[in-house]
Amino acid sequence: MRKVLVIEDSISQGQRLLRDFEEQNYDVMLATTGFEAHRAIKDAPPELIILDYLLPDTDGIALCKRLKQDALYRSIPVIMFSSQNKLNYMVQAYEAGADYYVVKDEEGGKTLRLLADSLFTRRARQHISALSA
Repeated sequence: MRKVLVIEDSISQGQRLLRDFEEQNYDVMLATTGFEAHRAIKDAPPELIILDYLLPDTDGIALCKRLKQDALYRSIPVIMFSSQNKLNYMVQAYEAGADYYVVKDEEGGKTLRLLADSLFTRRARQHISALSA
């Protein structure tokens, strides 16, 4: 099963993402703080992280940097999910190591699911290709 960690401080937004991804047969963990996220990642590393830009105890940029500097976790794709629709926020996210940046708007949840499906499909193809080589 495809395992996703959603790190979102808004309980309602987190629950919405949890439901949306579970409906698509994802195994979803939800964290509302950077501390909870770190514990969840250490206990059961996900295959994809959806990370809010702003968290109560840290920011998504700092957390993303820490993850991408750690050899155990740097290969986990990170999608920064933020209401901040400004270029400088996006640049900061990419400089921190985020793989994608999705804006929270009326299509944001759908975009996240499509992007997640694409990432998992690409990873499966790479795995099959490696096995047949």
